[in-house]
Amino acid sequence: MGLPLRLALTAVLVVSLSAAAGALGPATGGVLAALPVLASILAAFTHCQEGPVALVALLRGMLAGVAGFVVFCVTIAGLVERVGTGPAFGAAAVAAIAVHAAAARGPARAAGYAPA
Repeated sequence: MGLPLRLALTAVLVVSLSAAAGALGPATGGVLAALPVLASILAAFTHCQEGPVALVALLRGMLAGVAGFVVFCVTIAGLVERVGTGPAFGAAAVAAIAVHAAAARGPARAAGYAPA
């Protein structure tokens, strides 16, 4: 089970999610396409190929990164209609980077749980 299979499964997932979004609307499509759904393939293949220790490291890294993703999405949702696309994405990128930087220096790293 290598990279070509991962790519094919990810493509099937993306096409399926896109079809569901078209049928169910943009809000439901956004919920379905969230990072945990798309990352399920990464988790399954990491566990299969690298084992449980690597899976735990992957999931811890994803958990640390998802906070920035959430802040990015919430910032865009809150600003795009008021300030426009460019400024909303710029502000969202800055906010996500700040959250990610804070998470990288947070308690998880101090306790030895975050990657170096």
